[in-house]
Amino acid sequence: MKNLFSAISENETIYFSLHCEQVFQNFNYYESNISSDSGLGYFATELKIDTIERVRQAIETKEFSYKHIVFDFYRINESRNASSEFDLILNLVIEREISISLIRVSEKLYGDLKLKSFKQKNNAFIKEHDTNSYTDIFYKCSKIDTQEYDSFIKTLFQRLFIKRLKEKYLEPNEKIFSNSSNVYLPNYINIKRFIEEKDLTYFGIYLLCKKAISDNLIKEYYNRKDIKKTLLFFQSLNGAYIASILSKLALLDMAYIDHIGPINKIYRTILRNNFDNQNNYLIVSDVICMGTEIEIAKSLIQYENSIVIGNISIVKIEAIKGKQEIETCSLFKLTKENNGDIKYKIETEFK
Repeated sequence: MKNLFSAISENETIYFSLHCEQVFQNFNYYESNISSDSGLGYFATELKIDTIERVRQAIETKEFSYKHIVFDFYRINESRNASSEFDLILNLVIEREISISLIRVSEKLYGDLKLKSFKQKNNAFIKEHDTNSYTDIFYKCSKIDTQEYDSFIKTLFQRLFIKRLKEKYLEPNEKIFSNSSNVYLPNYINIKRFIEEKDLTYFGIYLLCKKAISDNLIKEYYNRKDIKKTLLFFQSLNGAYIASILSKLALLDMAYIDHIGPINKIYRTILRNNFDNQNNYLIVSDVICMGTEIEIAKSLIQYENSIVIGNISIVKIEAIKGKQEIETCSLFKLTKENNGDIKYKIETEFK
């Protein structure tokens, strides 16, 4: 939905990740002081009134025609001043006969939002069910399998991404020959198209950050004591954009070398003071095809006795199967199995 970061829908149901909404709302008044919740990026835990207000305004529009709303409170632990605004949303959905589900509501948040009081005042309209459906009128997080829900949202996002990939992102390649990998690429994935579509970009990078933390490539902020500092490394303009958002989300610094590509020589002057062997590096990419530029970047970093702990990308094309030297975390993996309708091609003279 316009002006929202996390809204994703299917049929008559719309799903909101309120933590994602709050994290990116915090970017509007970004603070480098991490003692403030607004400066904690992905690790912020407070839901604020202006975020709930933006969601309410979206629901109030004439264009809003969904019959079911799901609010996911993942990582939200408190909300000191948003109860009145959330009360307006609850009254609005009852007035419009929209069913609403609340997922992962902590006991403290249940009190902060004054949900018990609302239920008592509106008992005639509220029903609780012992079911795992995502579209019950009103219930707390204990009655839903959150792992199943997370898997469902991931699948829903990937279906939407594949649809956009086929319709907008996959373009004919005028050059065809790839100098970096010595193969023919009749088409290519234009990630700039993805970046331009803000309704997908922010939620996608949020999900990517969430996955990198789950995979332990990015440490939880409060678990970083006595370990090496991790930096995000990028080598292209697309990578810079992705890394800049991840940097604010994950509270990580960045390092870069401009436009690594099909080069034949490594110049000592390029590398001087760019890397610190006291740090770990995560390589950030837009699309990984054959992996040549990742290998070049890894070699440059390791040349300075620094460590590459993994790679983060929007798209990973699984051209071959087998164990990888460094761990890769991607938002979407293009494989032989899901390429049928996409029709991405990598060719050589041996067809």
